[in-house]
Amino acid sequence: YVGFELPNTAGDEMKNPKKDVPFSIGRSAIVAILMYSIPVLCVIVVLPSSQVSGLGGFIDAMRAVFSVYGGNVAADGTVTLTGLGEIFGAISALLFILCLLSSGVAWIMGSDRAMAVSGYDGAAPRWMGAISARYGTPVRVNVLSGILATAVVVAVHELSNGDTGKYFGVVLAIAVSTTLISYIAVFPALWRLRITHPDHPRPFRAPWAPFLSILLTGWVIFATVQLLMPGLGDGWFSEAYRPEGWTEAERGQYLLIEAIPLAIFVVTGVIFYIAGRRTRHHRASEELVSVTATPE
Repeated sequence: YVGFELPNTAGDEMKNPKKDVPFSIGRSAIVAILMYSIPVLCVIVVLPSSQVSGLGGFIDAMRAVFSVYGGNVAADGTVTLTGLGEIFGAISALLFILCLLSSGVAWIMGSDRAMAVSGYDGAAPRWMGAISARYGTPVRVNVLSGILATAVVVAVHELSNGDTGKYFGVVLAIAVSTTLISYIAVFPALWRLRITHPDHPRPFRAPWAPFLSILLTGWVIFATVQLLMPGLGDGWFSEAYRPEGWTEAERGQYLLIEAIPLAIFVVTGVIFYIAGRRTRHHRASEELVSVTATPE
């Protein structure tokens, strides 16, 4: 479900959001399932699960598959490609990088626009809601997200001490947990708004609001806790749960590296919301004047 809500930020620009949003979500879900499941299925059919693990597990598995065209797999799982196998391996690595870049670009476009819309509506500082008249893009948010992303990359490089893979896993977990924690408020809001605003016009409606709100909220809370404290309840940070490259003695360090940025992001969100109070008040006053001026 992550990311399927981003098109809603462009709902005002759609010709028929009641039709377009459900259709785009369904189409995207089908395409995503096929594009993820088919390659993974092909890999696990060819290789044992023990050889598909770690951050580079998928690429290593692809390399092992391509060894049939040239190369060999050592007893410890190390893959050496030669000839045609080496060419296929290089092509697959390049395509994998392009997939990551395209995914990142799509996310930046959607999340930056969501942030700009939030600023325009009063859930963030108003200056963030500016849209470029020339490009039609939220330039200020684009620049801000670029600066923050660069700062994160530099910080990770400095903290890695030569073990980039170890801290890449931490940054990845932070990215996922920050995404999940936002849904802890979003999913209950679905049910709450159905109760407080039952007659409000809705271009599209999600079915089974009470059931889905409870189920998904519980699911997201559990996932967030497990990202911060892997294995909690069944051996916190034990060998079966802790990320690759970490030891059980480092679980406190791991928790701090995860929790501190998450807390900073949450506090920043609260500050942004407070900063948007003036915009919300101004928009509410405009709506009140509009309603009052409407003839009966």
